[in-house]
Amino acid sequence: EAASTPIPSTYHCKRPTPYLIITNISKRQNIKNLLQIAAAYGCPTIFVVGQKKFEFDPDAVGTDIPPMLQNVVRSGKMDIVRFDKLEECVKH
Repeated sequence: EAASTPIPSTYHCKRPTPYLIITNISKRQNIKNLLQIAAAYGCPTIFVVGQKKFEFDPDAVGTDIPPMLQNVVRSGKMDIVRFDKLEECVKH
């Protein structure tokens, strides 16, 4: 019977941090679904390019952030960062 060799701690890798870039999405419900999916996968930051007709302030009347995520954004556990152009987002 072969003895199991413990894996040295130097082999444990930190999980990569997921990010989401939202660009060119026209339907409000699709935006909300993407925000919920990002939260489910633990995205700490969502980058929004363009999309000026959508409201991402959790305290605004008619916000496009789903109710279950509004406190997450308020508390800073998830950031929504806006850019006018994709090139600006990529440089960030």
